[in-house]
Amino acid sequence: MNLDRRKLPDSDFALPNRRMYPIPDQLHAHLAIDEAKKWASVAERKKIAKAISKRYPDLKPEASGLAAMQDGPPPEPSASRRTYRNNSTPGMDKIVTGR
Repeated sequence: MNLDRRKLPDSDFALPNRRMYPIPDQLHAHLAIDEAKKWASVAERKKIAKAISKRYPDLKPEASGLAAMQDGPPPEPSASRRTYRNNSTPGMDKIVTGR
């Protein structure tokens, strides 16, 4: 679906003041939930979940899960903390850390 955000009314956004997370249909509501899990703050997630639950009651369980999230996705481990298997030498399958 080709969506022109400029033509959507503010009511078609989960965060209408900022015109973020368009939810004109259920497909976009699902996309908004997925994006909010990655990028939205805790307060924004709660507002997005409330807007989606109100507009699409059948998506309430998914939206409730979004609102319940307290933190964002786990951060990537730093390069010095990554672990990997060293299989370059035959018989060597021990775990090697970057320390």
